[in-house]
Amino acid sequence: MNKLIFLFVGALLAASSVLAQDHSQHAEHSQHTNHTQHTTDKSTHNTQSKKTDHSRHPGHASQDPFVFYFNIEELQSTLTQDDAIYKSKLHSWIGKDQYKLGLNARIENNESISEYIEKELLFSSAFSVFWNWQFGFRQDRNPFAKTEWISIGLEGEAPYFIHSQLQLLTNYDGDSGLRLHVQQDWRINDSWRLTPETEFNFYSDDDIEFARQSGLSDFHLGLKLLYDKNRKLAPYLAFEYEKKWGDEIEIHKKDSSQISAGLSFWF
Repeated sequence: MNKLIFLFVGALLAASSVLAQDHSQHAEHSQHTNHTQHTTDKSTHNTQSKKTDHSRHPGHASQDPFVFYFNIEELQSTLTQDDAIYKSKLHSWIGKDQYKLGLNARIENNESISEYIEKELLFSSAFSVFWNWQFGFRQDRNPFAKTEWISIGLEGEAPYFIHSQLQLLTNYDGDSGLRLHVQQDWRINDSWRLTPETEFNFYSDDDIEFARQSGLSDFHLGLKLLYDKNRKLAPYLAFEYEKKWGDEIEIHKKDSSQISAGLSFWF
């Protein structure tokens, strides 16, 4: 497992060099941070990193101010389940484009199943116009167990405005995990946008308390239709599909699909 961690860190270092070179060749891309696709909540977060390069030049220090950002990305309830599932997801950070401190949280609660809470504290450091290193701490909790992780990863904007996050996790018991999250905003018109997203979670060991198996543990696919004409408040409809692997998971929950209604807002 230590070899896996060393190989992954090496791959991250190599990737950071390649990504920095790749995006440095797209000056036109970085000069269009006011593109209509960047009027969404994710874009507000991502375009901050595009200003970092300017803040390194004399006379441009004012372009890297100390700012605060808060986004309730999901505040939703299912419409197609007998037992309603309530989900919340929030992102916030404080600092400058070059260095900032972030707090993320995911909460899931079912009328018949106790809640799951995931909290993250992340330090982010920009190494290129489009990409950041992230180092932090994550805690997973349910009524039966609690586990804590140290994380290292990459977060940023791939070509074609694809927001990506890759995280390597390790805990005090020697277990490790890997999460890949990818999301993109498709602007339909001034009032509507479509947001597809996908997430994969891998773990090195089985964890019965959190219903996780070694290897590929779960896969999530989502599609949101948002109405965000005022750019600060967006009601939405979402379709979600989730697949889980593992002998400890109830058969009817290994594959699930649902339609939800929710609200997203940010400032």
